[in-house]
Amino acid sequence: MRLLTFVTGLMIVVSTSAFAADPAGNWCRNEGGSLVDVINITQTGEVFKINTREGWGKPLYADGVGTLAANRLSATLRRIIPSTLNNIHVYMTLSGDRLSYRSWNLDGSFRWQGEYSRCSQ
Repeated sequence: MRLLTFVTGLMIVVSTSAFAADPAGNWCRNEGGSLVDVINITQTGEVFKINTREGWGKPLYADGVGTLAANRLSATLRRIIPSTLNNIHVYMTLSGDRLSYRSWNLDGSFRWQGEYSRCSQ
């Protein structure tokens, strides 16, 4: 009976991990019908590489790496534009084809938040 309980529990853990959110791909934010931000997320081993731009083909705005737990991606990004470099911490929550983005300065003060959706160029 204990073996059956163990196997059943293991099967539940394995089956639920298969439903973990996959943040890889492009995420876009629009304002007034115009594209204003693109986030590209790619998995690189255990971490996710994040690049942000203010539109397709625009210069890199910020980049960094993060880790995924369930449907939440936590990352530290290095801002490149404007030229005053500083780091920010971002927390992205995935829900289907939606990504909720919140960011903080490293002193803990709130910076910005926005809603993104999956997109392609």
